[in-house]
Amino acid sequence: MNEKTVLERWTESLRVRILSFISRRTHNRVEMTRLAVYMVFTLLVIVGMPCHFLFHWVGGGQVVLHLISVAVWLTSIVILGLYIYNKVSLGRAFFWLVVVVQLLESLGLVYMVAIASPVPGSEMYQNIILNEMLCFMVFTLSCLGLLKWAPTSTFGIFLLALGLCHAIRPGALSVQFTRLFVFIMLCVWIYMIVERILLENTARELNEYRQFQDSVLGMFSMKRTEMVALVQLSRQMGEHKRLTQKMVGELSEQTRNNLIEFGNALWNQRLVNNADLKSAFPNLSPSELEVCRLVLEGLSQKEIAVKMDKSQSNIGTVRGNIRRKLGLNADDDLRESLTKRLMA
Repeated sequence: MNEKTVLERWTESLRVRILSFISRRTHNRVEMTRLAVYMVFTLLVIVGMPCHFLFHWVGGGQVVLHLISVAVWLTSIVILGLYIYNKVSLGRAFFWLVVVVQLLESLGLVYMVAIASPVPGSEMYQNIILNEMLCFMVFTLSCLGLLKWAPTSTFGIFLLALGLCHAIRPGALSVQFTRLFVFIMLCVWIYMIVERILLENTARELNEYRQFQDSVLGMFSMKRTEMVALVQLSRQMGEHKRLTQKMVGELSEQTRNNLIEFGNALWNQRLVNNADLKSAFPNLSPSELEVCRLVLEGLSQKEIAVKMDKSQSNIGTVRGNIRRKLGLNADDDLRESLTKRLMA
């Protein structure tokens, strides 16, 4: 029981550290995918290359090929160390790794073609096909990493190596395997170009939307959940109205007060639009009716003066005439009195 508890604690601690590392090193889904592919690729190189130069489980036994595998192995470790200690960014580390590995593996391919004329079925022939497969794998992982220039670079290095092999010994490579690899890599390369363009456009649109969203939230001093609740309150219909109280709970006190004022303004606007002021107040002049309309909309005396391009004293006189004609007392609110008479 104690051993299980210790194991669970260690697992939880490891999980927390991994999540913390990912959150510090990535900022979006694309970078998370790139980090995952980079770590898997690095792990494959670090674990897989000793199978060649140390244990001789795969690949040829030539010293040069072993040295190439050692160089690939050491390169992956050095780049990983530079990335872990924040000496290079994730994009640079990934790009350097795929380019160097592709360059070294292509060099091994050219070396094997140069030193011998492989016969189909021989060990050298199998090693050449294996090396082509490794180059294809590096290209595929560079595509999965969603880097801008990595697929083009690794594809170009592979094509250059094939050209050198053909120039050195035209019949050394398997025509069927080589054509298959080149065809698949060409299709994937074209797809990645299109995917990259679409990804950049999508990222740009999301960034513009995020900036717009942040500007709107900053303008109203609201949190995202509060804005969502406000939109839901504005759009809800029918049986969904039972959710009103729950959504209102998401709103701050300031937002509720703003909504109340906004609702009052809409109510006054509807009242003004639907009311026939001339029929309701036949003894008022057109200028006085216009002032009544602006008063009902909630405008102050100063705002009415600006709206009608008149002085505040003139508007004050008009308001006094309105109050006198309607028989209002000094303590009666003009806006409330107009509203009551329209609703009567």
